[in-house]
Amino acid sequence: MDRTMRFPLFVNLGDKKIIVFGGGNIAFRRVSVLLNFGCQITVVSPEFIDGLIRLNKKTDNLFLVSESFEDWEKINSEKLSEFFIVLAATDKMEVNEIIASSARAAGALVNVCDNALNCDFYFPAIVQNEDLVIGICGDGKRHGIVKNAAADLRNYFEEQ
Repeated sequence: MDRTMRFPLFVNLGDKKIIVFGGGNIAFRRVSVLLNFGCQITVVSPEFIDGLIRLNKKTDNLFLVSESFEDWEKINSEKLSEFFIVLAATDKMEVNEIIASSARAAGALVNVCDNALNCDFYFPAIVQNEDLVIGICGDGKRHGIVKNAAADLRNYFEEQ
């Protein structure tokens, strides 16, 4: 994968299956955003931060599986093809690389939290209100610019 700018594509995720490997802060932030778009999300991790546990209690579209990727894959490797998107968000770079490779072989779109060069798509900053959804994405190198642009837009819409 190269650092070519990504084309913004808005996809209907309603009833699509997404799997997230990792139960920490990055997984929590991404799951929190994705739940607003009607998808079914499975999160696989040996441990989950409190935020994910709270989200799980609030929705029927989130499933927490207490297993490592390695244990999950031994039993479910053929099921990876059921997922439209795979997010590799573990704290182990080598595990994220294996997840990405397995997911691509299964035909899924892949995002790897710690390796922009190994992403099929970048996870955008989302600004959303009742009437519109804005996705903001950079080149994968300078996250601060994207974060600030999203904050500026959120403030703008709050003032309207």
